[in-house]
Amino acid sequence: MINFKKISLSLAVTTALSLSGCGSSSSDDTNKKNEVTTRNYNGAGSRWDLAFESDGKATIKELDSNLEINATYEDLASGFRKITVVSSSDTSKANVGNITYGFDLPDYMFPFISFTENKLIPTVKSGVFDSSLTTIRHNYILSYGQPKSENDVFDKDNFLGYWIGDNEEQTLQVTKLCLNGNIYSQNTYNFNITEKIENNGKWIEDEDEKRLYYMTASGGLIYHVEAKKGSNDNPSNKISNAFMIPYEPNLNTINQINGNYIGYLVSGSGYTSIGYENTPVRVTVVDGLLSIKDIDVNTNVTGDEMGTIQLTNEVTGTKGLWYGQVKINETEEIGCAIDLNTGDSGKNVVICSGMKPDGTSKRLYSLILVSK
Repeated sequence: MINFKKISLSLAVTTALSLSGCGSSSSDDTNKKNEVTTRNYNGAGSRWDLAFESDGKATIKELDSNLEINATYEDLASGFRKITVVSSSDTSKANVGNITYGFDLPDYMFPFISFTENKLIPTVKSGVFDSSLTTIRHNYILSYGQPKSENDVFDKDNFLGYWIGDNEEQTLQVTKLCLNGNIYSQNTYNFNITEKIENNGKWIEDEDEKRLYYMTASGGLIYHVEAKKGSNDNPSNKISNAFMIPYEPNLNTINQINGNYIGYLVSGSGYTSIGYENTPVRVTVVDGLLSIKDIDVNTNVTGDEMGTIQLTNEVTGTKGLWYGQVKINETEEIGCAIDLNTGDSGKNVVICSGMKPDGTSKRLYSLILVSK
């Protein structure tokens, strides 16, 4: 089986080596130093495109509403990126001087708080699958969910799982897991990934259930689903985003993820009238124990502990998919997907999802983290 984890983003780097006079440099060398490079990201929500230039300028587009924002950005000591609006095509959605924040794992992902939606938008470095692969394998973890009504409860058996795609047989096996690691369901579908790849790594499957796949050349993707069921007069919409994390064969012990992380804690129902709380956090990981603290992104000051996650077991039959318990006042089951050395960046990505332990089964509790 070809390991999809090994597919990594290749940055074309050309180094000109030449013999020249002592202390002299060519005009070509000077020009190269002054070149502005751009990193592009896109992702789910209302379909966002972001471009960050190395000179501190940024362009942000919300494609569904034709919103276009010109901005500046700076990377803070906390590890987060501060984005300030310079001009906007619609000042009712993003006005001059408005500020938002995100964090960058270069050439892989840039989660940020959107200007028009009170939620964390997962965006990734755009890329495509290698259609020559015979097998692709991912762990998936729910990072965002919007139920169809305020009274809905979340499906606890749809937070995590894994999928195996056979490109020769044109099948996709999807395994859904309970939050205790037991198999909830396993189904096989007809799936031709080569036919579906279009528009720089995004596609739509059908009219009733719009499915967008935002793929990275580094091996991950965002899986966005909008299920539109019911009559034309009274549709019931349900939206979810899941991170697809490459199968991680190199994770042998949980202490391999020990270290310091930053990211966002996402907690809430996702329903329009309630929304989500998006809290920037600093997380210390020691032997599977994640200690979660809020952080002031501007001052880099860490607050009190907000809760912990204790990972206990790797899910049987997987690599990089663990489950355990989240504890605030009570405890609740949770699962985490782990990607070591993501895209050959030297950074680890840990994404966790489960229910907030408040007994309601209505509040998602999700973490999107990258190692410092």
